[in-house]
Amino acid sequence: MPPREQRVWVRVPLMMSVECRFADGVVIRGETKDLGFGGLFLFSPLQRPVGQLCQVRITSRAGADAIEATARIHRCDELGMALLFTALLPPHRERLRDLLVGAATDAAPILRDYHQLAGTRKSS
Repeated sequence: MPPREQRVWVRVPLMMSVECRFADGVVIRGETKDLGFGGLFLFSPLQRPVGQLCQVRITSRAGADAIEATARIHRCDELGMALLFTALLPPHRERLRDLLVGAATDAAPILRDYHQLAGTRKSS
């Protein structure tokens, strides 16, 4: 059995549309499996090398403002790619907070992560 994945940030099972733009012009679109302040898992048959950076745009079907971040590919498997956020500006972090709180069965861990994020990660 593979070792259990250790996450710093809580992830919420949530399907959102995602667009990843890479420096070489490649764009990969797909849907999230889960999402949190640390990153997301993107269902996609197309993959890029681990470590590569991309600009991520997350949108909902409800037409809310998009959430944008810079991310690094952390892991790839047969289902898609795990992306870790490397930059998430405050307005996008707040939109993500609202989205996650609305989708979570328990908002307390999400709010704890949100408050911890301000003190532990650069938000530029």
